[in-house]
Amino acid sequence: MSAATGLEILRWADLDDSARQCLLGSAAYSAATAHPLFSALSQRVFRAYFGAACTDLTQVAVRDGNPVGYLPASSFDAEASYFGLPARAFGETGAALMQSLAEAASRAGCRSLKLDQREVGAFSGDARLGPVQTTATAVVDLARDAAAIKAALRKSYKSLVNWGLNNLELRVLDAQRANRDAFLAFRDFHRAVSGRSTRSDETWEIQFEMIRHGEAYAVLGSRDSRLVSANLVQHSASEAYYGVGVYDREMMAQRVPLAHGPLFHSILHAREIGLRKFVLGDVGASPDEKLGNIARFKRGFATAIELGGWAHLRLG
Repeated sequence: MSAATGLEILRWADLDDSARQCLLGSAAYSAATAHPLFSALSQRVFRAYFGAACTDLTQVAVRDGNPVGYLPASSFDAEASYFGLPARAFGETGAALMQSLAEAASRAGCRSLKLDQREVGAFSGDARLGPVQTTATAVVDLARDAAAIKAALRKSYKSLVNWGLNNLELRVLDAQRANRDAFLAFRDFHRAVSGRSTRSDETWEIQFEMIRHGEAYAVLGSRDSRLVSANLVQHSASEAYYGVGVYDREMMAQRVPLAHGPLFHSILHAREIGLRKFVLGDVGASPDEKLGNIARFKRGFATAIELGGWAHLRLG
C-alpha cells in the first residue's frame, strides 16, 4: 500500500464478502461487464471449462477503502492471461494493477503474461516485453437499420441469408423464452456434430443460466422439424459477442447454407433488444485453413474491422 496515494492492490481471492459486494457495485466492475465476456457468469463458464488447472489471479485496486480498479486474470499452462485472452485492466490505476499481476503470476510459476496492447505502457522500457501482435475483429454497427445491415453483407451472401430466413424455422431462446429442453437439444446437437463431448455439462448449465438472466440468447434453426443449426450469443447491456455456432455436417457438405440466415437473424435480434454493437470475432490471418474459412465467413457480415493487439511479457 502506498501511503501517498492510499492505494492498495489486493487479490480477489483475499476479499471478504463485504468487499466483493462493494467491488460489484463499483464503476470499475461496471466498465468490465460492459464487455459480454467479462461478466460473473462468463467467468464461471471459463472456470468450468478450464477446470482445476486454471488458477485465479484477479487483482483489485482499493483506494481509501473504495474499489477503483479491477483486473480479472487467471493462469493456465504457465501463462497468465484472461482465460487465454489478453489481460486488461478496468477503472483507475491500470499500470499498478498490471505490475501487481505480473508479480503474482511470477510467484505462481507463470513464464509469461499475455496483456492487451492498451496495457503495454505499464512495462515501458522493460526488456521482458515482446512486440505487439496486431489483431483484427469483425463487428456490426447496430446503430444502422436492418436494411443497411443487410446491404452491407457480402454480395454473394444476400441470397444465402434469404434462403435461411425463408426455409428454416428460426427460434430464439432468451430470458422471456428460456426453454431448458430446447437448450439441451442444442447441447446434444453440438455433441453429435462434434462427434464427442468437447466440454462439461456444467458449462452448458451456466450458459443456460446466462440466457435466463438476460446475458445471452440462442437462435435455433430447424428444417422439417429437425434441428440443423444453432448459435449462442452472449451480451452485455450494449454489446453482443458471437460465441458458439454449430451446423448439420451432412447438409453443409451438400452446400446447404445453414449458417447465413441464422447468424443474420442473431444480429438483428441484438439490434432489436437495444444493443449497439455485434462482435463477430477474430478475422486475422491464419495459416490454419479452417480458421481462415471461418474468418472469411465472419468478414462477409461485418460493417467494420476493428484493429487491436496484444503482447507477451516474459516472467521468471
